[in-house]
Amino acid sequence: MEREAALGCIDEERRITGVATTHELHWQQDYIAQTLGVDASKIRVIVPQPGGSFGGKQDPWPFCTTGLVVLVYRL
Repeated sequence: MEREAALGCIDEERRITGVATTHELHWQQDYIAQTLGVDASKIRVIVPQPGGSFGGKQDPWPFCTTGLVVLVYRL
């Protein structure tokens, strides 16, 4: 079973990067960008294997919260 968890960092291209399971990569990218008030090109979403949305995983809160923590920690 996949856990509802996320990992975030600033990547080598200075993008806010979120790693978590979802089946809505592009939607998650847009949710994070809208929440943080940044352009979507500054956001990267990675879905590790076995990815997808077994048991849900379409909620934006894990990605948005992770992006916010990364942004605040970077400041």
